[in-house]
Amino acid sequence: LNLTDQRAPMDRQNLTGEWMVRYQGNKLYGLLTRIDDATITNHQDVWQNDAVEIFVDVNGQFAQLRSVVGQDWGASEFPGERKAVWNADGTALEFMVELPENDLAGMTFGWNIALSDNDNGAERSSQVYPIPGANEGWQGKGLGELTCVGDSPRAADQRHFAPAFQAACAATAPTIDGVAQPGEWDS
Repeated sequence: LNLTDQRAPMDRQNLTGEWMVRYQGNKLYGLLTRIDDATITNHQDVWQNDAVEIFVDVNGQFAQLRSVVGQDWGASEFPGERKAVWNADGTALEFMVELPENDLAGMTFGWNIALSDNDNGAERSSQVYPIPGANEGWQGKGLGELTCVGDSPRAADQRHFAPAFQAACAATAPTIDGVAQPGEWDS
């Protein structure tokens, strides 16, 4: 993609998705939906499979987490509880990631999310990000900024990322079961 035209080339427009996140305490909850013409999950190199990847930088502690379609999060040195559950056809993922903080209210941290796509079984053909630019998320670079809105005396983090997204505090934590119930993600 280039800076003036952020549309994917016609031969790469076979993968789309939407995501939303909420938080409660120190846990980030997410719902991602994806539409893909082919789902590949049996490549020997895990990063070559169709997957969702999230990238977070919390107070200088960086993590890349990957969930291959149909599977929980893979191994990571990032501390804390986490869970990823896909629906049966691989079109929706509900996830939870515990972050190394006591409370996320008022906090701003580095964030990005990506859909990985393998169209031919040989290797990953593309990744779709909401933040344009080079594929540097796996290096902890080029991240956007996620602000957890809410009442907190915490001042916004002084590190600067761009662009900014906001996560609302969840009234109740969603159930991470791969079934996004109506209304469960509304509040």
